[in-house]
Amino acid sequence: MNRDELFELLEMDTPEDFEYFEQFAELLECEDEIEYDDFYEVLSYIDSGDLAEINENYFTEMEKSFPEDCDDFYEVMQPTWDNLRMLAKESADETYRREYVNQLYKFREMYTDPEGASVDGTPCSVMEAMAENRASKLDKTGHIFDFENSLGFVPDYISMRLGGFEEDEDDSDDTL
Repeated sequence: MNRDELFELLEMDTPEDFEYFEQFAELLECEDEIEYDDFYEVLSYIDSGDLAEINENYFTEMEKSFPEDCDDFYEVMQPTWDNLRMLAKESADETYRREYVNQLYKFREMYTDPEGASVDGTPCSVMEAMAENRASKLDKTGHIFDFENSLGFVPDYISMRLGGFEEDEDDSDDTL
């Protein structure tokens, strides 16, 4: 998918038009190949507060739809989601924005890999397995989910901004 096709898919004329949850979901759930530079461009202008909120809402919804009997994969995904949440909150800083996009791009590749999971023995993407789990909760059907092929996914590292530790005036003790 080229840049123009991506912008059309996301209903954008410029990167400044990227601002909605639905666009974020479409960006992550698009099964077509998206070049990293185009992916970065889409996420480069959104306000960091808006990005943090959209990111939080997306991954909160994902956690709610996670199959209950897949603890191993959940343990892999939880630090990934936490890392993305933290990086999104700090995305006003260009270094953290870049790292956020890097980690989100890697997550998206794992999430849409056509053989990243299976439902009842049929290969599918993690995204498709999660959607099937949501649907099965509605119609009360039981499935066997396997995320074995995605268990190796972990962020390269967990980045953390160490700076916001300012002493609160009420907590300071001038008497020693």
